[in-house]
Amino acid sequence: MFLVYLVTGLPRLCLGEAPQITSEDFIRRARTHLNGAARADFELVMLREEIRETARIGALTTLTGTSLSPGELSYRIRCDRKPTPLGPTVDLLPSWVLAPSPIHVLMRTWCRVALQESTSPFLQEWSRCEIRLAEAITGLLCQQDNLGQEAFLHEMTGGWSSTWKVIVSNLGEADLGLKNRFAWYSDVREALALPDLRDMEIRIDRLRWKMIDEISGTDQFSMDTVLGYFFKLEILEREASWSLQKGQEILDDILALTPGKLS
Repeated sequence: MFLVYLVTGLPRLCLGEAPQITSEDFIRRARTHLNGAARADFELVMLREEIRETARIGALTTLTGTSLSPGELSYRIRCDRKPTPLGPTVDLLPSWVLAPSPIHVLMRTWCRVALQESTSPFLQEWSRCEIRLAEAITGLLCQQDNLGQEAFLHEMTGGWSSTWKVIVSNLGEADLGLKNRFAWYSDVREALALPDLRDMEIRIDRLRWKMIDEISGTDQFSMDTVLGYFFKLEILEREASWSLQKGQEILDDILALTPGKLS
């Protein structure tokens, strides 16, 4: 019944259109309505938001040229966080979420944790899709830039899936050993060949949207629907943020933190 209340109150999401709900509002609604195993799975997804916050603080530290010891950076990551609506306090977050690591390393850890702890078949399969897609994109980009095995393995720090092992074994092959492994491989390769980065991201987002539809199932009032809705909302919010105004706001924030460094 809680899922019915939540789902029926959500506006429709459409590709290419700005969403009529913010992720913050959605998170607040979900945390109000969900309980039990459904709430536990949703909180697993919310760890992604915490990971991005960890990465944001680390990136700002790098941009400002601040020299911090690992202990000092860890302290800043804990103290400078922006809380999510109705979310847990920093003391309740897993230690790995707060680790000063690159975002791709933290996201790989999240995918592994989701596979191990989630009771949702959708979330487990989405975790597999994300890690496979991310590793395929990394492999293709390394190939485009004529980077060797060492560079690829560096990007695979924290890797655990079988996909990157296939890529390592086939770095000399045009298709990295993936063409017959994943139906979406050719779509990704074509997207990465586009000259416009925005067009490239949109093509890959369309692929993610299709994956979500394929693994969400047909039960409208299920946790699969709720989780799929949130992942689609992430896509639409990210695309809606691609504007000159938003870019200028981000640049202004960076310049304010780095007086004299980028002028």
